[in-house]
Amino acid sequence: RFKLLSFLANMMVRILRWLAWYPLLEAVKMSRFELEGNGHVTQEVPARRSGRDAPTRLTDVRLQEVISQVTQDNLYLEETPESPYIRLGFHIAASYDRVAGQGGWNSFPTRATLREEGLLDDIMVVYWDVIETYYESTPAVQDMTKPDFFSLLIYMYTKGGIFTPNVTWRAGRGEAPEDGGQHIA
Repeated sequence: RFKLLSFLANMMVRILRWLAWYPLLEAVKMSRFELEGNGHVTQEVPARRSGRDAPTRLTDVRLQEVISQVTQDNLYLEETPESPYIRLGFHIAASYDRVAGQGGWNSFPTRATLREEGLLDDIMVVYWDVIETYYESTPAVQDMTKPDFFSLLIYMYTKGGIFTPNVTWRAGRGEAPEDGGQHIA
């Protein structure tokens, strides 16, 4: 029991540290992708089209750039346990309604909808907000859809995890409509 409390306290300290440094990281990120020879995109990537437009094809090289960037920006920390990310991914997937044929990863629910349905508790809201804020404030990762970005980050945490070392990831989730997840409300 003491180990669990110690772990939770340590995790909250890390999250709060990251949040405290976030404005500085954001300022750095806004110019980082303009620099050459740093392993990142050398020009700003336009935001991905939404709706039924053709999706941008993600290459292995591009995925490695995204992985490198989220690692360098400390959004991905290898030593962080995968369990909160598994929970987040499960709750997004659990929003799928088989009868209505709506929800889940291809109709990405909004934070408000997940919150209303009790699928995001206070801790999960912090994880959601950190990932969403990073995605929305980092143009260099916006050639991926928001669901693809969320799921890639969850995959990164699970691939080296204790519970989920054999998870695979695929791209191709479309942008959700503005009312994504309203079918469960």
